[in-house]
Amino acid sequence: MQAAEIAGLNIIQFRGILSDRGLVTEVGSNSVEELDKNVKKLKKLFK
Repeated sequence: MQAAEIAGLNIIQFRGILSDRGLVTEVGSNSVEELDKNVKKLKKLFK
């Protein structure tokens, strides 16, 4: 996962941080609406 590398973390550490902040990592495709919802959550967390 490129985001984990950018943050200087391994994938397990990165997923742990996301989980601690209420974000669940998912496998598979999502609807556009679900992706938009997740992007909005991320933007709120990293303001």
